[in-house]
Amino acid sequence: MAQSARHTLIKSIFTYIAVIILTFLCHVAKAQEWDAGNNGTSRQFVARDSVDVSLITCGSGNDLYARFGHTALRVHNYTLQQDIVLNYGCFNYNEDWFVMKFVVGMTDYLLEAEPYSHFIYRYECMGHCVKEQVLNLTYEEKVKLLSILSENLKPENQQYRYVWLYDNCTVRARKAIDKAIDGKAHYQLAENVKYDIHNLTIRDIIRMSVSNSPWISFGLDMILGQEIDQKGDPLTLMSMPPLLFKGFNDSYIQDADGHKRPYISSTTTILPDRRPAEAATPLYLAPIGVFTILLLGLMALSQIEFKKKVQWWWLDVIVHSIQGIVGILITFLFFFSSHPGVDSNWLVIIFNPLAIAYAVWICRCHKRGQRNKLAYANMAVTMAFIATMVFCKQRFDLAMYLAIGILLLRAGVQGHFAYHGGKDNAEKKR
Repeated sequence: MAQSARHTLIKSIFTYIAVIILTFLCHVAKAQEWDAGNNGTSRQFVARDSVDVSLITCGSGNDLYARFGHTALRVHNYTLQQDIVLNYGCFNYNEDWFVMKFVVGMTDYLLEAEPYSHFIYRYECMGHCVKEQVLNLTYEEKVKLLSILSENLKPENQQYRYVWLYDNCTVRARKAIDKAIDGKAHYQLAENVKYDIHNLTIRDIIRMSVSNSPWISFGLDMILGQEIDQKGDPLTLMSMPPLLFKGFNDSYIQDADGHKRPYISSTTTILPDRRPAEAATPLYLAPIGVFTILLLGLMALSQIEFKKKVQWWWLDVIVHSIQGIVGILITFLFFFSSHPGVDSNWLVIIFNPLAIAYAVWICRCHKRGQRNKLAYANMAVTMAFIATMVFCKQRFDLAMYLAIGILLLRAGVQGHFAYHGGKDNAEKKR
């Protein structure tokens, strides 16, 4: 979540208070346990039932960073009337060079604490769904988890390098819980997930999360490469909040003596989803519709070029300039970003800055009245990439096949006129 300077100061103050509260709760809990052990079992059980730790899962929002939902932890002490939410997903948008740092994968996130009432009020205002899963932890595990969270809240430990798919707010929350468990957590997703979990990949999860926003889906699909097309194990898939929620419902903890217990003791919907339904994008405005129209339109224009024996060079300059601009982003991410998945993107073969240089070459050939001899190389690269699309393990959006079809079409037109020596518009007017 982005933070203003004032909001950051307030949250920092409360975070310091939360460290004191959690540390105090740990000491109180241990003292109660020792006192109970010396004064009878009935008092011991009262002390152990005074604290609940819950996993909070928030529904998706309209902003891109909120499309995949959110995960936080709630610590509720009924005896002392303390109710705190610990959030590993905080960041400062006003930080210098924030956007550039985010693009290259150098964004640092923070663990911060806030009153539960504030947290819920914010999500209620946004209309997001919020669900709570009370963790089925033993008394000792709760004490250990409180100690871990208290340690992580210290200023020197709050900050961590955010890695979108593998080290985010959801993963951090799960790892903190795992460290506190006295035994082994067995994660399962197959029971209540409607799709075939055994063949699910990170790309599948991303596509499902942004299925109502086809252009966002197309953009993410375009910049993420082959790495996210591997079949994911439960822990990898549970890096997304909805799947962590489902996974915890299915999973169990096996104690050292072999005894099994459910991971979750109860599940509650705190806030229903009150966001207005997102308007569906008409097919003709979605990527597949737009690229279909463009491909058909360019096919018609190419037929006119063949018929009139006139090559419209400016059309190819536009196409390859757009190709090169998109290529700058893909190439930059491929070589300079540490985000997972972007450095295994086969699209870099055809979408790169060389396309802009090729557009300049076409202009040069037009001004000098020369044949475009590089048209053959362009055809070869385009055909080679099509073969790559068929044989590589990276999955592409259907609209991307149409986009490559446009490049293949124009490569064919350029090759035809380079071979037959057709004239361009400038020569035709002479």
